[in-house]
Amino acid sequence: MGIFLFSYAFIRLRIVVMPPGMNKKNLFGVAMLGGIGFTVALFIANLSFASLPEMGANLLNQAKLGVFAGSLISGLCGYLILDRVQPKLK
Repeated sequence: MGIFLFSYAFIRLRIVVMPPGMNKKNLFGVAMLGGIGFTVALFIANLSFASLPEMGANLLNQAKLGVFAGSLISGLCGYLILDRVQPKLK
């Protein structure tokens, strides 16, 4: 949502120009695909939980599962949105 909102705000404020052939629906679909790129969260989770002696491994596994699930959901939603709004080739 953040990628879409900031991009749309910059377009509305005329800081940037919407690329030719793009619309709000396309922009939203591409922004959803941006959610796949949260691999840095794995690095941060490792730094955060690796030093905890007992609960660290459990929390790290939960964080990894959450990041993986979020990336999967983001990719799937982005695909479904773009599949719906893009014109079909004949």
